[in-house]
Amino acid sequence: MSLVADAAVGLAALITAAWERIATEPVVVDGLGILCAARDADVALSQGATIADVCKKLEVSEQTFHRWRTQFGGMKALDMKQLKELQRENGALKKLVADQALDIAMLKELAKGNF
Repeated sequence: MSLVADAAVGLAALITAAWERIATEPVVVDGLGILCAARDADVALSQGATIADVCKKLEVSEQTFHRWRTQFGGMKALDMKQLKELQRENGALKKLVADQALDIAMLKELAKGNF
């Protein structure tokens, strides 16, 4: 085989592997699942697939696909883990603030004598 034929066979194998991975793995709608799906989609797109084909394989709309690329485009797995950790911490802090706001409201009612 010639060098061009070997390259074509290798490229075809890469395309097939990317499509099989997209087609067989269910899309998990969490950050890491989206990152994996976006990475596979980028491979397929760079190899000549259309966005419509990739969205069909991922079973998402084009709007969802573009939103994922905008939101998670340059992220790595470590960035996603840090984001999830910060979101958990933010939720805990919001709960603390809500509890304090309720405590303050109770104390104001007690101070008025309306109990």
